[in-house]
Amino acid sequence: ANTAAAAAAAAGCVGGLRELPEEYPEKSVDWDTMRSWLDSNQLLYEFNRTSSTDWSGLEFKIAKCLAEGGFSEESISKALNRLSANSKWHSRGQSYQQRTVRKAVLAACDDEYVDFSKSDDMGASKASESRKTESGSEGTRQEGGDNNMPEFTEKETVQVKEGSSDGDRAIEAVKVEGKDGSDTFEFVSIRKGRVQTVELTSGEEGQMIDIDETNGKSVGGTADLELVIEALEELNEEIN
Repeated sequence: ANTAAAAAAAAGCVGGLRELPEEYPEKSVDWDTMRSWLDSNQLLYEFNRTSSTDWSGLEFKIAKCLAEGGFSEESISKALNRLSANSKWHSRGQSYQQRTVRKAVLAACDDEYVDFSKSDDMGASKASESRKTESGSEGTRQEGGDNNMPEFTEKETVQVKEGSSDGDRAIEAVKVEGKDGSDTFEFVSIRKGRVQTVELTSGEEGQMIDIDETNGKSVGGTADLELVIEALEELNEEIN
């Protein structure tokens, strides 16, 4: 009997992590539901990233957000399977994947702002209460919460690389939308990066741009973008 109990306990654990609490809903949902949930929590853009300086942190953040919706571990894993081939999720194997999801679910269960008893009433289109307490996400979004700080959300991204060899320079231009109370504003930010060769899950090699997301520089509002481009082109002509 003791052997059977130990086996059952082991089956509920993942990589030494405790089993799921009974109160966790474990709702099986489809991708459209999870996509809407990520979008309502302003994480869909980050989900669609093709490069990151911290894949582990990004994957955990996305998994925890989905866990705050009470979605099953299997559903969360299926969602993360849609991440970029450059992600750590695709390169580290099943053990890493299981631990990432289990740790995220346990973190959601331990989060005082998450109330699964209300999850059925919230609907997939509503943001998690836990999201409202966050103060940033890998440099891509800062949320004001109770601090009355402006919110910033990246909307569109364009990457241009110098060449196709490792170490070649790359530039990422990002359209950023900011909200300060009732005022909305837009600007363009520039970040530097380098071309990097990575191994894909298929065993083949692919390329990504490793962007320094912590070192972005604003080049002004979107209304002035054409003037900024013209000024830079003229400056480039004078320099060269």
